[in-house]
Amino acid sequence: MKGNLGFSTADYQPKASGEAVSEGSRNQSAVSLTGQYIASGMDLRTIKQMLDTWNAGNSPPLNSSELNTCIASTVMTHLRKHPHDVIPVQPAPPEPSKASNLSLPDSGGMPGHLYDIPGVLGEVVQFANQTARRKQPALAVQSALALGSVVCGRYYKTDKGNFSSLYFLNIAKSASGKEHCKDVVEQVLEASGYGRLISGSGYTSSGALFSELLHEPNHISIIDEFGKYLEGSQHKMNPHKAEAITRLVEAWSKCGSSLYPPVYSTMGMSKQAAEEMRKRCIKHPALTLLALTTPGTFYGALSPELVKDGFLGRFIVMESQLKRQVSSDPGLIEVPENITKWVATIRENLAGNLTSHMPPENKPAQNILVFEESALQRLKALDQEIIQKMDELEQFGIEVLLGRTREKAMRIALILALSVDPFAETITRQVTDWAIDYVRYHDYYMVDTVVNRVGGSSFETQLKECVHEIEKAKERGLTLYEIGRNPSFSKMRGKERKEILDDICSRGHARLIQVAKPTGGRPRMAYVHANFC
Repeated sequence: MKGNLGFSTADYQPKASGEAVSEGSRNQSAVSLTGQYIASGMDLRTIKQMLDTWNAGNSPPLNSSELNTCIASTVMTHLRKHPHDVIPVQPAPPEPSKASNLSLPDSGGMPGHLYDIPGVLGEVVQFANQTARRKQPALAVQSALALGSVVCGRYYKTDKGNFSSLYFLNIAKSASGKEHCKDVVEQVLEASGYGRLISGSGYTSSGALFSELLHEPNHISIIDEFGKYLEGSQHKMNPHKAEAITRLVEAWSKCGSSLYPPVYSTMGMSKQAAEEMRKRCIKHPALTLLALTTPGTFYGALSPELVKDGFLGRFIVMESQLKRQVSSDPGLIEVPENITKWVATIRENLAGNLTSHMPPENKPAQNILVFEESALQRLKALDQEIIQKMDELEQFGIEVLLGRTREKAMRIALILALSVDPFAETITRQVTDWAIDYVRYHDYYMVDTVVNRVGGSSFETQLKECVHEIEKAKERGLTLYEIGRNPSFSKMRGKERKEILDDICSRGHARLIQVAKPTGGRPRMAYVHANFC
């Protein structure tokens, strides 16, 4: 019936939105989506990936041959109507990425292009630098990524099953401005109306971690003095923190499944209470960690066990090389509206303002982003490179440090795709390139650091740390008096310190020699690293 409109509305069907549909609407939606993807310039292989992912959520899905017929029919119709158009079968083979080796003068060594995060998160970096009393540009990047990690947590994933939850570790000297990254994340979340995503500073036990996830399955914990936190976890008198570390390792890998608490005795409980305890679980936990520490406390607490059990390998570690700076006064700067709008859009895309109230035991609705074929090719090349590196690192027993590199890059690529476009459906080669460059730089840096500063036992780790302190003193060396006041040595007893120094000298790492004073006078006896003897 035409009615007062003068035409039939049946001839003007709305475009498919990409949401799952039921029987009766599947073919029409498949044709509509294919047409939209062709118009956007996608290649056939990526279109097929997108349609396969969409079809998997339908109830019931179309069978494969019927879906292929819909795609082929739409392509042929488009080419008949537009005979001069060309629809590529697959993207052109990607050119090798041209990562810039240029380092900013104040960067501490990180390649320059890694300071420019694509999308809105790049504005978060600018906001962090504008409001910092002591600028730490590399740590500002970590802050922005940590914000993206928690904001996109639990409700977004890739077609390869990757989520956005990540662990970040910022290492910098005391009073050098590392605490500002905590302020930035908290400021943005509070200004956006999502301060409830901020949790306490660390977890005192495994039970504390589960309790917090049950309360808020998607949250960020910002842990200051992380080196001391690790040190406490290794103390025999504090086994609860050690259990918390174990559960943090587990939680990182459970984004796509469920996390269950330990089983406790139900003796003495009512039947109802016991049943409630058995039902407790967190589906798709989304935990983001942002840890802060100084080099001395972190490397002093970093044991071979924390390396080998995969805990350190789950972090993206950034160690700032910047010296302490004179404090500035940036004044009061409000969080830019563009950033708060992005946070609100990401959080409300799927379930409106009910998103944050999804119970932990319920699986939330999730938006799936598809990796473009060229991005997958780049990830495959990374995988081959990492396997080769891991084979080389087996002699040191630290190959596990690179076991999560590809996964971390895919998680960052998901965050970046949403940073560029909160309604994104694909993850492009461009954001994947940036994610790979970022994770590879930091993981390789950490590997080199662990090789030089962590041994296969606690004694070896202590010895390497002490060698590093002597090397830092260069040709001046360290006297026994200075060694006694150095944090790496002062925590040892006199006998242990002597054993370490004797071993360092017997291995040829350093020598006890006379060193002339620059101002003249009697020479001083000092331990000098072999590189400066």
